[in-house]
Amino acid sequence: MKTDTTYKPVFDFQIVFDTDFGIMSLISAEMKDIDIFNHKWISEHSVIKDMIKALYERKERNPLIQCTLSDDTKEIDELYKSFIEDEEYYAKVLERSNPTEMYNLIERCFIMGDVSPYIAYESDLELKFMKNFSICNRIPESNFVKVNDILMYPKRYSSIFNLYYCKHNEGKLLEALASLYSYAKTFYIADYPFNNDEGPGTVNLNNETMEIIVGVNRSLVRSIDIYNRELLETGVNPNIITYEDDDDDSYIGGPKANGVR
Repeated sequence: MKTDTTYKPVFDFQIVFDTDFGIMSLISAEMKDIDIFNHKWISEHSVIKDMIKALYERKERNPLIQCTLSDDTKEIDELYKSFIEDEEYYAKVLERSNPTEMYNLIERCFIMGDVSPYIAYESDLELKFMKNFSICNRIPESNFVKVNDILMYPKRYSSIFNLYYCKHNEGKLLEALASLYSYAKTFYIADYPFNNDEGPGTVNLNNETMEIIVGVNRSLVRSIDIYNRELLETGVNPNIITYEDDDDDSYIGGPKANGVR
């Protein structure tokens, strides 16, 4: 019997598409009259590169902490939930979300030939959104997996995935992947400051989910950049999505992303 040697990495939807950026772009474009937002801060980061850099270097998991005038973290968390859980708002957020370097990595998977990428998503809106992108249309339908399905049917997926790419070092997706109890795998976590405890290139392992992944499953956890830091520093826009009918695509809050890659 022939052994399947195909690599089957699973990518978190949130690590492939930057919905934090989508939220900021939506606020800039359509919520300029809402007083809770710090529009001065948003204006100071109106260049796409600058906004991506500010979001990528933040220490707080909730991106809205950067641009709100409130000090009430519970209020800010509820506000964030409204962007994600309200379908009308979330559809607008997705339209403005920026592909990261992980999108390019998926493209390279097809060039390599022996890699079959999967994407784990949470909502039907996310699945619909992904179909706007040419690379995602090359992924077999069966390789789009709902996070809830991984939680409900761990045995089905325990032998499929070889590599794991996640935006956060804890949360629903990571809990689902930890429940697979797959031994000696490799997890890549986005190199945000809120994910690391000893600076860039590290991952904070001090939570229950990571204890299962590292301590029980004996898996390796590494950090990974989801944007090119050199391009962010030099002023060249890194992996920026284009905009419809917009002569200058360097600024956030312009027309929605056209999704053609």
